[in-house]
Amino acid sequence: MTIHIYGGSNSLLKNGWAKYFTESISEPVLNRSIGATTTLMALYRALDISDMQPGDLVIWEYALNDFSHISRDYRLDAVLRNLELFIVLCRKRKCRLVAAIFTPIEEERAPERHPYYARLTEMLSHYGVSYFDVSAVYRALSNGIAMTPDYYFEPLHYALDAYVMEFISDGVTGLCDGATCPADAASLYIDGREPVLVTDFCTARFKNSIVDLPAARLPLSIGNLPFGEVIGLFCMTDPIGETGVRCGLDHQRGAGEWFRFSTTVVDRYDKMVTGGKPTLKAVSVEHATRSPWIVGPGDVLTIAPALGRGEYYAEALVQRSLLKPKLASDVLITGILLAVQAKS
Repeated sequence: MTIHIYGGSNSLLKNGWAKYFTESISEPVLNRSIGATTTLMALYRALDISDMQPGDLVIWEYALNDFSHISRDYRLDAVLRNLELFIVLCRKRKCRLVAAIFTPIEEERAPERHPYYARLTEMLSHYGVSYFDVSAVYRALSNGIAMTPDYYFEPLHYALDAYVMEFISDGVTGLCDGATCPADAASLYIDGREPVLVTDFCTARFKNSIVDLPAARLPLSIGNLPFGEVIGLFCMTDPIGETGVRCGLDHQRGAGEWFRFSTTVVDRYDKMVTGGKPTLKAVSVEHATRSPWIVGPGDVLTIAPALGRGEYYAEALVQRSLLKPKLASDVLITGILLAVQAKS
């Protein structure tokens, strides 16, 4: 059995909970986590690598990231849809699944918890997925008292003190023995759909110490897509200068649709995290366009550099306003994610 971790930066920290977890068990652990993104990235990583085998254990840890994106105006139903697609993917691969639920400090301090957490745990329970909710368990053990600021070293990251990391690691470890494959339950948000990743347009690869990905340079014209909804586009940012990308869906019948998005990381993020290196980002098409992008017969997805100045759609820690974007020659597209009707 192999254990796969899909989560945000809390699962990537050098001395974080995942280190304690890995050292406490005998099974091999593959950490597929990527920070500053959402469950869209978990879907991408799981579909791209495809090394989840029947009986393996999957740990999902994107609750904190998903919630922080809801705070940035992501639709709650869309966030839950993406998680349900991930649950269905684990079920299809006959993998066992558990969830580690983290909470940012501002939500920990809030008088009432955001409805996201109740709907999240309702969906996990609907599929029989066990979870360790750090905030809820801590409060149950401390007579309802919330975690204090010393449990965090910044708003979105738990403190790396041994007692905090061991508390989380022990909680996740406790889920493992009883973990099960998600139940064959009725869809709540996805209407019987499943995720499909398209990478066959990629003619090269991008490799660094964390990822090894299919990649393609711009411009691109991608036809013969599966019929369904385009929900995610994945790219490596250009670490030098301002760059943006124009993405369009040209319909065989009727007018097309398009939006442009920034691939320029903000200076603070670049200095803290990337060190001037390309960064893997997931672009939520649903959030960028505010309407579903439905692919039908003969439709073509076009992706090209955008050179106009102004406001661009921007994911977390990506620069929104571009003054003088250059030709996005170093931007790499690494995949297109769709939700398609599951085959019976």
